[in-house]
Amino acid sequence: EEIYGIFKRLGDAAEYDGTGVGLSIAKAGVEDHGGKILVESKLNEGATFYFTIPKGLKATLSKIIAS
Repeated sequence: EEIYGIFKRLGDAAEYDGTGVGLSIAKAGVEDHGGKILVESKLNEGATFYFTIPKGLKATLSKIIAS
């Protein structure tokens, strides 16, 4: 949960670009639409993020992205 905190940086600011709000915004958006966001990470290899959204919302998002 700590990585989703606003302005929480797990690394040195000089080492990574960004403001520290991206994951917080992504998590809030996904959860506001009834979904979940998950992360799998490996030390010194990086992280992969996954999210789910309700099936009905998927069709709505597809229409928005297509336009």
